Amino acid sequence: MKQLFLFAIGLSAAAAPGALCAQETETPAPRFLCFEQLSVGMDTIAEGDVPSAVFSFRVCDSFPVLIRQVWPGCGCTVPDFPQDTLFPGKTYTARLNYHSYGRPGTFNRSAIAMYHSLNPKELQPNAEVSLNIHGFVLPKPKEAPAGE
Repeated sequence: MKQLFLFAIGLSAAAAPGALCAQETETPAPRFLCFEQLSVGMDTIAEGDVPSAVFSFRVCDSFPVLIRQVWPGCGCTVPDFPQDTLFPGKTYTARLNYHSYGRPGTFNRSAIAMYHSLNPKELQPNAEVSLNIHGFVLPKPKEAPAGE
């Protein structure tokens, strides 16, 4: 009987976190910006190039949106997002520039943008999006010594 009781306690403890997770995922996060794509493949680039990935998006809320802050995943990824108020019905672009000098090989980088609706009645005004770029950097060819 004691083993059955402990088994039942173990089952209820194991089921509880799953129930909480399901409940949390049922409530959708606010989405005020609608991006055409969240990831861009840059294919193969030469070391030293600074390619730029363009992400198109629009305001899909009925109120204007303001991008509060953008965090690049590392120093080699430089984000360029609109700084002004974004209005419904307009299309905008954001860019991620990748500085490939000294970084040969595969890369997978991202930037996170936090933004919010200017709707005064919005209960959860903050939202965020992660934009990703990936590809391969060809190493520079080694130069032959000057005496040869």
